[in-house]
Amino acid sequence: MSETKQPSFHKQLNDVGYFCTEEFANVIENALHKRPMSITMLKGEAGTGKSYLPEKIAEVLGCNIYVKQAVKDYEWDDFVQKYVPDETSKSGIKARDCEVLTAIKESKDKRVILLLDEWDKTQHSADAMFLEFLQTGRISISGKEYKANLSNLIIFFTSNKDREFSEPFVRRMKFIEVDHMPPSLVLKILRNEYKGNKDAESTFNAVMNLYNASVLGDMEKPATVQELIDVIDDWLRYLRNGLEPKWEDLVYVNVTKGRRNHMELQRAIEKIKSGELQDDSEFSKSLDVTFFDNQSDVEAETISNGYGSMPRMMEMLDISLDVSTDEDGGDVYAEFKRDDAVYTTAYEESVDADESIDKPHFVSWYTIRNNTIERSKAYELREIIEEEQKFNRLVNTDGTLVFNEPNADKSDVASFLELSENNAFVRKADENEIIFRITASGRTRNHENNVEYNVRWTKDKGCEFIVPTKAIPMLRTTVRDVCWYPDHRDRLRLDNICLNIYGEKLRDTHYVNLRTLGNTKNYLDVTVTGEGRPNDELNHHMMIYKSNTAKIKETKRTTTYDFGWAIVRSWHRKDNPNYKNHVVIKSAPPKENEALHCMFIRKKLGTNTIPLFINMDSSLFMKMPTTAEGGKWLCNKSSRILKDTVNKDIDVYCINTYSNTTYVGMLKDKSENLSDLLLWYSAMRVTRKKMEANV
Repeated sequence: MSETKQPSFHKQLNDVGYFCTEEFANVIENALHKRPMSITMLKGEAGTGKSYLPEKIAEVLGCNIYVKQAVKDYEWDDFVQKYVPDETSKSGIKARDCEVLTAIKESKDKRVILLLDEWDKTQHSADAMFLEFLQTGRISISGKEYKANLSNLIIFFTSNKDREFSEPFVRRMKFIEVDHMPPSLVLKILRNEYKGNKDAESTFNAVMNLYNASVLGDMEKPATVQELIDVIDDWLRYLRNGLEPKWEDLVYVNVTKGRRNHMELQRAIEKIKSGELQDDSEFSKSLDVTFFDNQSDVEAETISNGYGSMPRMMEMLDISLDVSTDEDGGDVYAEFKRDDAVYTTAYEESVDADESIDKPHFVSWYTIRNNTIERSKAYELREIIEEEQKFNRLVNTDGTLVFNEPNADKSDVASFLELSENNAFVRKADENEIIFRITASGRTRNHENNVEYNVRWTKDKGCEFIVPTKAIPMLRTTVRDVCWYPDHRDRLRLDNICLNIYGEKLRDTHYVNLRTLGNTKNYLDVTVTGEGRPNDELNHHMMIYKSNTAKIKETKRTTTYDFGWAIVRSWHRKDNPNYKNHVVIKSAPPKENEALHCMFIRKKLGTNTIPLFINMDSSLFMKMPTTAEGGKWLCNKSSRILKDTVNKDIDVYCINTYSNTTYVGMLKDKSENLSDLLLWYSAMRVTRKKMEANV
């Protein structure tokens, strides 16, 4: 009896719905046999199916796959093991295995795939954190070591090419380029999807032209196969209902999904037809629909500019597509009844963060789950002041959301309780945890009666506010009343804080803000009010633009300046350009551009100086070398604000509160020697680390 021959890996992928060339399948199959452990980076533009491939490989191999979406605020705990609230445990928390540790444990007995998606969104430091694991399959948590079965663990990373990776990180894996599929494969998928459906087949040429134009053009995200299927499905749905769809609106709803992409598709069509760029000064949904009426070479192995046939163009009526998912989510920090206002908020957050939207039910940190919208990230408490308009929109929705203030300490909680108009009621309190609620009894300031929200403070997480949407105005008022975050104009004016430090007149309203500024992983990470004028009216913008010393990316909503050592982003609204600036300093500037770049950052910060902040426990202050040696800290007007009398190159201040100390280093007025300030900050980091280790 002859043995049944195993189907090729290429055929196995095709059978589970992943279509690719035989050559590409062979490359992937070889990567799976890499020893001692299969580690592969899949690189390519958004929409090329990088994340989809490991899922289909898991189907072929008959194994589980664990997926972790990487983000820029990477923490080792987020990938390995996290502590979560648990009312059943004595401590109130329990350890929950995350994706990496789960995959390691499962690999002991069977094959498993670990997918770390969009790794390029992490910071460069994330590469180094994973080196040991990628080399040995070993990790240590709380003194306990876990080791993977290297022959059973398959690891995939994906990257949209948004950053370069460190050489040691690259050395440990294979790199595979995932390009846009050739038209012949796209057509094969469409034919497989719509076997025998003549109405669907009549759209194929036009759909292929759409695909070709989106890839050839400069679209931020070219059309995916799923989006092409969505176009055809909508077309068929209209035909079944006896309605006449308009082709361009189907393209806009399912593929371009916004002004920018639609204009880029317009340009692509013009490039293909005439080589001339179209003026986009006035946006309109005006594609040249005759483009889709020509014959396309759908069997081509490379993207071409052929033309295809399309059924006659028809008018579109309103259509409401059901968007839902059954996929499991992780931690939930907000849950809303499905609402257009919430979805609009999610979309605007995605745009502001420069994130692409691959699936309509996964937008930014939001997931649509049938009749609800969930958020996987807590809101920062400062947002309730800074983004007042956004939360005013959410007040009329039905839901509950979580705000977090990680920098609140026990003294801040006491102040909050004392100043909240006798509307605070403590339910539990000990050294490590305080739980209380705020009600609308007494003076409600026109807020709804019978409204309350709950608050939980812990040493590790600070304050978490669990708030019904109708209680948002009450929380905002309380936050202002207790002076955690005053009026946003005061909070965002960094020059006010700097001047008050110089004058030793800091108010209580500044202390939480100072700790927020001092807890950044970078040298400086701050959002401030902007200049309020267009870029072409700002001399500092024009100087940077002409100097060609920064990568400048401009959209209708943002302007981003990438200096390499620092990143500055400005946001724009209609009739309010540059209303908000975000400044991040990551390292020292090159000497040849230091003066110009420092001048620019000062203008963006709205200060005559550049301040750096660093935070530590107040118990460490008395042990700092500067105080141990004596005579270096001068106390004048304020008992909380001390000035370093030794450092002559920069101004250094120390601000003490009940349980926290914030050190502030500032360039002297109009000084341009930022390197000295960064050296001071680095030295403070090292000192803090050593002292914390000795506590």
